[in-house]
Amino acid sequence: MQPQRQLNIQLVAASSFEPSSKLGWQPSPEAASADAVVEFAGRACYDLFADKDSRTATTDAFLHHVIDTGNLALLEHASATLYIQGISMATGHEILRHRGFSISELSQYALPEDQKSVVVPNVIQRDEQLQRFFAHAIEDTAFVYDELHDAVETSLASEKNALLRKQQVWEAALALAPAARETRLVVTGNLRTWRSFIATRAGEHSGSELRAVAVRCLELLSERARVLFDDFVVTELPDGTKKATTPYEK
Repeated sequence: MQPQRQLNIQLVAASSFEPSSKLGWQPSPEAASADAVVEFAGRACYDLFADKDSRTATTDAFLHHVIDTGNLALLEHASATLYIQGISMATGHEILRHRGFSISELSQYALPEDQKSVVVPNVIQRDEQLQRFFAHAIEDTAFVYDELHDAVETSLASEKNALLRKQQVWEAALALAPAARETRLVVTGNLRTWRSFIATRAGEHSGSELRAVAVRCLELLSERARVLFDDFVVTELPDGTKKATTPYEK
């Protein structure tokens, strides 16, 4: 069977904060940059830079108030970029449905055949018989894929434009590519969009692969915007996988 890939997500970019000395205001010393960006936007909206004594004077208190009141538009001022590897094309397409993201996906045309991998669903990984069945199915698909690739290439032998010939061969063969084939995504979104994605996809109702992506994204984003994601609670399901929930709406 083609090589198997495991989920791997890296945070490659996130908002930084450079406060203006002219304002005479600073976020709390322990505040993460992304949290500080959102706090700054909120204080700018209501001219609260001089707020020193109220119950929302600290970064934590101010941002918890933002989440409590649902003023999530402020979260659009901070963003993060994650590089997601080791996901199936099926799961990749579900992430692509979230229109608030900017996404660059691995081109299946550009990837050499000997580097194409598959992602095995969790339910199959736990059962030896299902693993054998899955492996046979992938091998059969790979065989038919290769046969179609060669047949289309032969049928286009008279095409003098080598690039056009190659593109048409790829297009025909990829029509048979399994949804389990690995894809990779670079995903950029503001923190409001990331919260919505996690709230929607990290729940128990989501498929295990997509849920694992959402939970891992939450873990990484929490390191860069601790307060803005600290309402999410991660728990383990009976099958050993994780889910994340929040008392707030998406």
